[in-house]
Amino acid sequence: MLIAEVVCGQESQHGGYFSPILRLTNFNNQLGYIGGGRGMWVINSHLSIGGGFYGLINSPNAHTKTSDGKDYLTDLTYGGLEFEYIIYPLRKAYISLSVLCAGAGIKINPPSDNYQKYYGGDFLIMEPMLTVGYIFGEYTTFQIGISYRSISEYTIYYDFQKNSLEGLSANLAFTFGKFW
Repeated sequence: MLIAEVVCGQESQHGGYFSPILRLTNFNNQLGYIGGGRGMWVINSHLSIGGGFYGLINSPNAHTKTSDGKDYLTDLTYGGLEFEYIIYPLRKAYISLSVLCAGAGIKINPPSDNYQKYYGGDFLIMEPMLTVGYIFGEYTTFQIGISYRSISEYTIYYDFQKNSLEGLSANLAFTFGKFW
């Protein structure tokens, strides 16, 4: 007996999808581009469980300078479990609510190899997301949404405040797979 059948109490339908995602966000008071993707198992058209991995595409400066005035750059990666609830899944347009529970790491990179690299620290991220999707093919949807990246307490070598790493994101995604 499958887990979904035990949870739902009936024969269940299964699907799955992969979704590349682009997030535009405020990162350390600069525009940050976060790219990544997620793979999800869809149960009974409403519940999705899976995982995602994301990272900064650009490298905003760390507001820390070398002795000769060059900026250090930041690099953020995070990944973990994602849970999603899909509202009105069988309509052309739908809404979904999801949350990412992830581990994260940040590095402070020098402008060249002549300077020391620093590993900035590890922390946890909780990122709820509200998405509106439109199904435009049997196996393809387009999604637009907003999310809020919240982080746990952490210790870092440089002058990063917690709120420099937290914030709203605008999200764009395509999903490919069998949804329902």
